[in-house]
Amino acid sequence: MKVGAPVKFYQSFMFGNSFLSLSALIAAAPLITGCLQSGSILQAKSKSLSVKDDVSAPPTPYVAETVESLGFTRPNPEPPLPSDFPAFNPPQVAIDPTLATSQVSEWMRTGNPGEAIPVSGSSLDSSGLGFGVFSQARNNDGVLLQSEVLNHDSKIANVFKLPSQLSADSMYVVYPQSGGKAGRPFAINRTEAWWSGPDSVVPGTKASVFGRHFVLGNTSRAKIYLKPVAGVSGSWITPSQANPFRLDFTVPSSTANGDYEIWVHNGSGGHFGWSGPVALKLTADPWAWNSTVFNVKNYGAVGDGVTDDAAAIRSALAAAGAVAMSSVYFPTGTYLMNSTLVPPSKVRWYGDGKSSSIIKVGSGFVANAPGTSDQNHLAPITTIEFMNANHIEFKDLTLDANKNLNGGMKTLVYMRGATDVKFTGVRLKTDGYDDQNYSTGDFQNSHHISMSGTEIHGGLLFLGTAYQFFVDSSQFYMGRNAVTSIHSFAAREVSLTNNTFQDIDPAHTGDDRIFTMQSHQGRTKNIYISGNTSRNYAPGPGFVNDNAGEQILFEIGAAALSANVTAASDTTFKLSDSGRGSVDLTQIATSDVAIVGGTGMGQHRELTSYNSATKTFSISIPWRIRPDSSSVVAISPIAKNSVIYRNTFQGKSDYATRYTASTAVNMYGGCHDIIVDSNTIENTRAGVTVYSVGTPVLMNSSFNLVSNNTITGTLNGLISPSDYLPTPAMIGAMGQVGNTFRKNTISQATVSAIQVHGCTPDSGGVQLMNVYENNSSRNSKLGIFLSNKPDFANAPTNPADHGTTAVFLGNSFDRGSVSASSSAAVSTAPGCSFLDEGNQFTGFAASSVTGP
Repeated sequence: MKVGAPVKFYQSFMFGNSFLSLSALIAAAPLITGCLQSGSILQAKSKSLSVKDDVSAPPTPYVAETVESLGFTRPNPEPPLPSDFPAFNPPQVAIDPTLATSQVSEWMRTGNPGEAIPVSGSSLDSSGLGFGVFSQARNNDGVLLQSEVLNHDSKIANVFKLPSQLSADSMYVVYPQSGGKAGRPFAINRTEAWWSGPDSVVPGTKASVFGRHFVLGNTSRAKIYLKPVAGVSGSWITPSQANPFRLDFTVPSSTANGDYEIWVHNGSGGHFGWSGPVALKLTADPWAWNSTVFNVKNYGAVGDGVTDDAAAIRSALAAAGAVAMSSVYFPTGTYLMNSTLVPPSKVRWYGDGKSSSIIKVGSGFVANAPGTSDQNHLAPITTIEFMNANHIEFKDLTLDANKNLNGGMKTLVYMRGATDVKFTGVRLKTDGYDDQNYSTGDFQNSHHISMSGTEIHGGLLFLGTAYQFFVDSSQFYMGRNAVTSIHSFAAREVSLTNNTFQDIDPAHTGDDRIFTMQSHQGRTKNIYISGNTSRNYAPGPGFVNDNAGEQILFEIGAAALSANVTAASDTTFKLSDSGRGSVDLTQIATSDVAIVGGTGMGQHRELTSYNSATKTFSISIPWRIRPDSSSVVAISPIAKNSVIYRNTFQGKSDYATRYTASTAVNMYGGCHDIIVDSNTIENTRAGVTVYSVGTPVLMNSSFNLVSNNTITGTLNGLISPSDYLPTPAMIGAMGQVGNTFRKNTISQATVSAIQVHGCTPDSGGVQLMNVYENNSSRNSKLGIFLSNKPDFANAPTNPADHGTTAVFLGNSFDRGSVSASSSAAVSTAPGCSFLDEGNQFTGFAASSVTGP
């Protein structure tokens, strides 16, 4: 089938439930508007069948296209779809489930007509490779078009363009084709639900669900279907607020308590367009405070800022602890404390406002010693200490360390195993320290923590392994030498919305990071960062450090172990004993495996177990393509399924004068399916960076999407480095694949608009089929800068696997007002390969120069 040739299926195909063979369909050509060529693998159904139609025993080799046959999911039982959802009936295609060639393992899941879709898999260098794409925007206009394949120089990755004739803002089903056969299909723009937050709410209150493709284009048809976990029907809910990555909705007050599933549908894809389910629990109100109030002054507190009121506060807390869901009241005053307070469960602390009711640490403070902190491995010095407590709220008051926490890890609020804790209209202060060993809050192993309208002064919030953590409409003021505002070792289900971040003293700053996510204790996933603003936020004057200033930092880094696969089933694999590195087998359930080279490249799965007797690893969901002896895998926690959307990131105007890592978003190795979309970025040394890191074992980054961002006043707009130090490498390991940079607007990137580091066959961590399309740049010395680093030696890839490093499509680069001297449209290192299609370069002194 030629590129762009449509096959349309009309209601005039009224032949009951029988199947037309290809020859019969060609014979019936007068009934058809469109084109279907002899030899095509694409077979039409005799009508636009609903998936509910009963199709029995179709002739071999045809397979009825149902939701299940395509490997998709839907609710059980499935409700009738809303009337404004168009039908979506993919044509019947003869799918060969054992097809060994042209199978797709991973792909960019977001795209519109004319845009490029990178894919990874096996045997993708076939000259007969094709991709048929089906879309249907209205009930009777389903169309199947052949796409344009952009090159054939790598076995394990390729890029195709979605046909421009497709319906815009639609779900698409794609059929890979080769040798007259079709491989397993996959979807683009299909609704995906990743997590709910909070995951436990009261009927009649707001809930949220997070994922991607909730809204396609400018019009939202998104609906939520809430049903009990048991196989019974539920009800449709229209969201109160919707964006592509989050839906807010109110649970009907008449809904019974219990365990529920949230299903989301974006209005496209019909019965094929459902997200998978995420869990939601409906409960009685856990925050129904009773009318009992214990006034701390009735227990001897003075509140004069001089008297030690700790004993009196402790007595009031004890009394409240005996009456569940009661409150302790702090009238206007300053309450000094010289010893640690331990809140009982189901007690609220409240005052007359954060500037009126102040609890302050005294100069004679002596702390409890609860153990060793996970932060810097120092014993914590704690002010408020939660040990397995639950249902506690702080409201309208201030907790102030007052520079009187000394020694160890100075911690204002310390939690271990706490659940359901709220901070509402509170000020938390740990400012004034000159070292890095202080934190405002330590929430390790705690969950369902929320902050709103709260001020955080000085030290960081340490999440550790906390989850279901929400911060909204709060203000962060970073203290001197602080490392980051928020820090995690295994973040998941975290939402940061509508907050502001700035320095207390711009002349004496910390590292000026907003959120640092590391993998010391497990994977990072399900992070939502939206509506936040940083102001003048970068390391201060005289601060020179190339490990500071990354405002959103996914610091996953290198892998723990890398090796070739020796055997695999759909859900298991074994590894060669001659790999690199080692893995802690006690942390398997919090680690992931990624295929970083060879067959199945680009897939990543959560590990579930390891059988030491058989040396077999098990994974959470089956492989799309089983790895084989050519496959190189890396094991380590990764970062995935996270969104940074519509934030404003501002660095310092002198960013060019000091060597720091000032960046809006830095994905530092091991990042997959992370979306950076529609942000405003200014005055940072780099806008957005996507790394692969191999120190000492390579962990790749794949299929991340950086789109629709406005980047102004940087040295470099977009950077994708491979950082592979000269440790002996696993032959065949690839650093990056399928990362996509789309529709970004870059201005005043004075060095280069787009930089790619690591782009030749003999360079370690080589990149493969990263896509840069429809970006625009003005006022840059270099448009495209492709280079290698001297530390890329001794890390060869398999020659058959290597292919085009970067695909540049439809970009616009304008030198603008930058000096023409030494300017160039493209600077490329010897041996770098890239695809140049439809790009425009204006005003550069040279079209191409040779760089490092």
